[in-house]
Amino acid sequence: MLKVLLLTHIFCSFILVFVADVRADGIESPLIQIEVESEIEFQGTVSKNENKTSFLTTEIESYATLTVMTGLTVEAHMVFERDDDLDDDRSHYFEGAGLFAEQLYMAYETHNLRFFAGKFNPAFGVAWQEDIALGPFGQNLAEDYYEQTERIGVGLSYAVASKTVGTHILTVQSFFADTTILSRSFFANRGRTRKSDGGLANTEDLSSFSINLDGNLSITGMDLRYSLGYLKNASGVSETSNEQGLAIALYGGFDVTDDIRFEPMLEYVKFSNAEGIAQDRNIITFGTTIWHNSWNMAFSYSRLHNHSKKVDVTDINTDILQMSVGYDLQNGFRLDIGYKYEKNKTNNANINTQILGFILKHEFETIF
Repeated sequence: MLKVLLLTHIFCSFILVFVADVRADGIESPLIQIEVESEIEFQGTVSKNENKTSFLTTEIESYATLTVMTGLTVEAHMVFERDDDLDDDRSHYFEGAGLFAEQLYMAYETHNLRFFAGKFNPAFGVAWQEDIALGPFGQNLAEDYYEQTERIGVGLSYAVASKTVGTHILTVQSFFADTTILSRSFFANRGRTRKSDGGLANTEDLSSFSINLDGNLSITGMDLRYSLGYLKNASGVSETSNEQGLAIALYGGFDVTDDIRFEPMLEYVKFSNAEGIAQDRNIITFGTTIWHNSWNMAFSYSRLHNHSKKVDVTDINTDILQMSVGYDLQNGFRLDIGYKYEKNKTNNANINTQILGFILKHEFETIF
């Protein structure tokens, strides 16, 4: 019954987006982001390169907001990207790309309260966020291991703001993995997710949840922000335990001169029963982006330590070092060129990967 009610709510939100012309005065201009990424990867053992793979991928994201009435909005986030399940042992050029709704939900906001329900990305951690990410590769571990996406559920945020203590937002969300028709994609169809597929939070009930506290420390006189998060992903039919995670982050920025700005970031994430099995996982990401007018340089280091509680399961250590330089072009274009050195160490192997790549992004707003 819960799944039917939430699906009905999402369908109504979907209809509201498409009848937006009835209330054209209440629509914010949709923001569209196009990202083209190219990578050349060299992979092999410590002493010998064994493989070279090239990638060229395109990702298009569209964000739209429909204001139904004062305080009531419908939020839509559409994504066109390549399926991550493609075989990565060969080159890819615009292959296997599909269009899907990553988020589609209704939100109501009044004073310091915000309620939302539908399909959304639960908040947990910050290193994966584009406005915080350290260069083209600084967010890799965060995206792969703890960014939460495409969940069906409800959430509530409460904000406290004052000149003395700054702004602090407490958010509570309860959700499950999307198993509705919205889990499909157009063009390259990735198929519909079913409960029988298993996976974390794939329970079709609200037994998974996250609690987050985000804010700024303006009392310090600096642009210093923090994020504290707790996550519980309930086990699906293929897992043996519930996954639990804790995330702590400090980030912000400060001006060194009128032309130079530093934006450092530090985040630590710890999981117990990671991926729903008997293993602990620790991930740390830190680094900084240095801005000089339209130019930027980013340096970051990320480390993952995965320790299994079972003797017959291999421990994993991953270290990623990345350096990049970027430039904000005119008319919403931005180009970043980066180098990544990744070392993966297990009980039996030690594989190094070097990647040289670029990301070209373009953001623009459509006009009705």
